[in-house]
Amino acid sequence: MRHPAAVLLACLAAAGAPPAADPADAGHVARIAPGWYHGDFHMHGYHSNPAAPEWEDFVAQARAAKLDFLMVTEYVTGRHWKTLGAVQRAHPDLLIWPGREIITYFGHVNTHGETPGLHEYRHGFEDVDIGTIQREAKARGALFQVNHPTLFPPPLFSNFCRGCYFELGERIDWAQVDTIEILTGPAIATGADLGAPLPG
Repeated sequence: MRHPAAVLLACLAAAGAPPAADPADAGHVARIAPGWYHGDFHMHGYHSNPAAPEWEDFVAQARAAKLDFLMVTEYVTGRHWKTLGAVQRAHPDLLIWPGREIITYFGHVNTHGETPGLHEYRHGFEDVDIGTIQREAKARGALFQVNHPTLFPPPLFSNFCRGCYFELGERIDWAQVDTIEILTGPAIATGADLGAPLPG
């Protein structure tokens, strides 16, 4: 009988090396002309929801909505940062700028344009603080956004969307907040996509 570690190593060797990182070009300019541009500052792909569309369908939905820029903000992960280069090259007229949604039990924020070197999100764990997360993100050149600050207020909605309501206003520097999400669009996901008992 083979040792379990040997079996694991054999499986990993058969799977091959992980694909090389191919990040979006942070300096890419989709259009240089001044004007009004339409975009979405809070978008999730399949790293947040396994039932979400692959990148080509994701872009097709954005084009159907007449968006000029896509801020792809996956939940607490930077995995998508390593895969959006090919998407950007295939669609040079769209600005594709990866970020992340930092979800805590006391509120959600987004960072946009942040480098993959920062993944912290656990406000309240040990010495982790949303103010420190904000300062580090801003030092890396990111935009900092407060998400849906008054959506689903406690205590009525605490179990429905824990942490959706923003309660960390005293822990951040509001002068360093670049955007605030004041309007959330209709969900195009179905209850089945979300694994929730919602109408389809």
